[in-house]
Amino acid sequence: MENHKKIIVIGGSAAGPKAAARARRMDEFAEITMFQKGPDLSMASCGFPYFVGGFFD
Repeated sequence: MENHKKIIVIGGSAAGPKAAARARRMDEFAEITMFQKGPDLSMASCGFPYFVGGFFD
């Protein structure tokens, strides 16, 4: 049984999705959870592939 990381990212403005994307690149099997206060997640156009890939709800 492998021990995969559990990562929590707090904040959905520019730095939150960037940190989550970086964590994914460093460990493709990590369980990444992001908490955002409001209903919207800030994403730059370069983050669009991560959205399409289902990394963010």
